[in-house]
Amino acid sequence: MGAISAKHGSLNARGVILLNIVIIFIVALVSKTVVHALRLFPGDDLKASLVEYCKQRQIAAATIVSCVGSLSKLHLRLASATKFLQCSALFEIVSLVGTLSPDGVHLYLSAADDSGAVWGGHLMEGNIVHTTAEIVIMELIDYQFQRVFDAATGYKELLICAN
Repeated sequence: MGAISAKHGSLNARGVILLNIVIIFIVALVSKTVVHALRLFPGDDLKASLVEYCKQRQIAAATIVSCVGSLSKLHLRLASATKFLQCSALFEIVSLVGTLSPDGVHLYLSAADDSGAVWGGHLMEGNIVHTTAEIVIMELIDYQFQRVFDAATGYKELLICAN
């Protein structure tokens, strides 16, 4: 991703991500929101459980606020979009960020192994909870998130629609 120029410097990819997070929280401050808190249990699949939770509650637009816990299996798609990391070991969930919608989720997970090394990437199904996953989700009532194909990227990308 190229840098976005600004008056006093530029934003790299990390800066753009942080800017997007700030925008999401500003939207949340001026929008109607509902906060959901849930706990997943040993053996639960992190991604499948989040998708099912949102489906059952007909959540049209949401973001992850917080997630802590542990995993016994890790499954991530790495930045290359063709390489995957799969590992059976104990991991601490360091962070989970992203958006949730009926059309799909776009979530990134960071998890630390027993040496403190951190692994991160696109959350895939197959991330199995070891002891717990304590999750807070913020639903944005005034919005609908949709995923539509973007010819420029070759992926389904986020389309934000106001209700």
